[in-house]
Amino acid sequence: MGKKIGLCGLAIALAINVPTATAQVLEEIVVNARKKEESLQDVPVTLTALGSESLERLNINNIKDIASLVPTLQTAQRGSGAGASIFLRGIGSSSIDASFDSAVALNFDDVVSNSARLISQGNLDMAQVEVLKGPQSLYFGKGASAGVVSIQSADPTQEFEAFVRASVESEEGGQTFEGVVSGALSETLSARLAARSINIDEVQLNTQPGVANRQRGEESRDARLTLLWEPSDRFSANLKISVSEYENDGSLSFTDVNCADDTAQLGVYPQASALAVPILVANTYDCQFGDQRTQVADQNSIVNQPGGQPGNNNGVPFGSQELELARLKLDWQISDALTLTSVTSNLDLSEAGFDCFAYDTNGSNCIVTENTVDSFSQELRLAASINSSLEVVVGAYYQNRDLLHVNIQDVFSVPVLLSLLTGSPEAARDPFTGFTIDWIKEHPTAHETFSLFSSLSWNINDAWNLTVGGRYSDEQKENLYQTPFVHAGFQLLLPGAAAQSGFSVPIDFADTNFSPELSLSYQPTENLNYYFAYKTGFKSGGVSFSQLPVLADFFALAAGDASALIFDSETVEGFELGLKSLLLDGDLRLNATLYDYDYENLQNQQFNSLTFVFTTFNAGDVDNRGLEVDAVYQTDFDGLSLRGAFAYTDSKYSSSFVNIAGVDLNGQTRQNAPELTFNMGFDYIFPI
Repeated sequence: MGKKIGLCGLAIALAINVPTATAQVLEEIVVNARKKEESLQDVPVTLTALGSESLERLNINNIKDIASLVPTLQTAQRGSGAGASIFLRGIGSSSIDASFDSAVALNFDDVVSNSARLISQGNLDMAQVEVLKGPQSLYFGKGASAGVVSIQSADPTQEFEAFVRASVESEEGGQTFEGVVSGALSETLSARLAARSINIDEVQLNTQPGVANRQRGEESRDARLTLLWEPSDRFSANLKISVSEYENDGSLSFTDVNCADDTAQLGVYPQASALAVPILVANTYDCQFGDQRTQVADQNSIVNQPGGQPGNNNGVPFGSQELELARLKLDWQISDALTLTSVTSNLDLSEAGFDCFAYDTNGSNCIVTENTVDSFSQELRLAASINSSLEVVVGAYYQNRDLLHVNIQDVFSVPVLLSLLTGSPEAARDPFTGFTIDWIKEHPTAHETFSLFSSLSWNINDAWNLTVGGRYSDEQKENLYQTPFVHAGFQLLLPGAAAQSGFSVPIDFADTNFSPELSLSYQPTENLNYYFAYKTGFKSGGVSFSQLPVLADFFALAAGDASALIFDSETVEGFELGLKSLLLDGDLRLNATLYDYDYENLQNQQFNSLTFVFTTFNAGDVDNRGLEVDAVYQTDFDGLSLRGAFAYTDSKYSSSFVNIAGVDLNGQTRQNAPELTFNMGFDYIFPI
């Protein structure tokens, strides 16, 4: 959490059986990109994989850290909406709307989640990380239209193992403490307990004078218990129970503002509020992007009166999130040719936060957010080896997910305006509730997903392999749009708002999809693999959570027209050409991929700052193509290895798409899709 500066940090580790030999060969990596163990160099999937040794050396603690090693992977943590965004190869979903599934799915120990908010959770005691690029719907289901970040945690060991580890991060003032105990409880039962605490003092510095949280930091506490029962060679049960608590000093801890230039003057921007309440920007405003500085005032005292905004922590910005995840995996080898796998999971996530989003000196536009996710899933897979050259996998997946998204908002600053007009702070209060906010908006949603999938893998001969498969998905969503409270002053100033107070209407969405996939690989030698993959993907549509209570939407909803809130499903189709190779007697691992995908109905959202209206829609078509190369070289110099990755991305709108400014973006490059990205590094390991 926070930046990792390797040359400035200090790490101390105490362990039993510390290895002292230097690394002489490349680390062999076995991946689960197709829900079975395969060599990284054999699987016809473009991915970056990091084993436990690399994760430990690089001090990788969470998904945000992983992004620094994968050129096209971008993560951003936000305060409202989905709470975060994840982009891969220039494709991702807006963080503004909590109703969007993440286009990059997250897979934790075979439990797939489409909630981007999970990137803020710490990931401890990791055995392996895999970043699968491109559509992965066949094996990971809906919501993996851009890729998958897969994290596997360490399992118990039969031999006793224990270690503690501490590290200090110098730039942002961070400390990490971690401990693991693992070993056998009996001949058939083993356990592993891991725990960690991370504290970062200053992720961002708020330069606004007099604020409550000038140094905005974060902290997390994570623990996991794993029990492994192996009563026979043909059956195993693996139970993982994880709990995580995350806190920060405000939802804007991870934002920065990029102005047109590096200066800003004192100004009044009435267009920033539909009611022309002055928004003042000081001439000391910090516009330098990337300097970990921001300027945000605490909540206006007129709004921040006792009982004025439920859940606002007395006007002090904060963010908190709690996660509980239980997963039970059963593997039963029925016969030498037949294996049944069951993965059952239950995930509970709750989030609350408060911050002010106006970037001004008034402390306006302050929002309390509350989000919960309750998800149960069940997957069954049956793998059958027909003969030495043919393998078939059939499976079924079910998920029941309940979401609740609540916004308690001061957006149009109606209470402030009433107070200014009357000269009395008490005039800001709603006469019936005493609230000083514009409204409370709630969106409970029930999701139900069912899918069937199957794949057939045929070893045509010693060199050629053909795999074909597909997944059928059925999505059902029931959403309730309701505004239990709208400020009385807001009702007077904006006709129609009164009708929305207490308004509630159900909105349903349903869709089905079939996503086929094909891959053909050719391995003329053990160290050389060429492959072609045709892939499709699917990310279901739904009902937007981010619409503000405006008059036009109310009349449409009252008449049974919810089209302004509904967005369609996103689909993708395309191909990849890949090369995986081990050269120089196995000292150089060089992999390259050329890809070309067409995305249709790309889910998008824009915010019009002039009218204060969110617009959720499907942006039409996007051509997404590029070239990726990554390499690791173990030099002849003992302990020294070099690594690097390069990516060229060309992601453009390929059909007419007019944004809120009236500009047709057809042919223009998309945001979050830099053309050239790369990283380089080295490891030098020697005994002390």
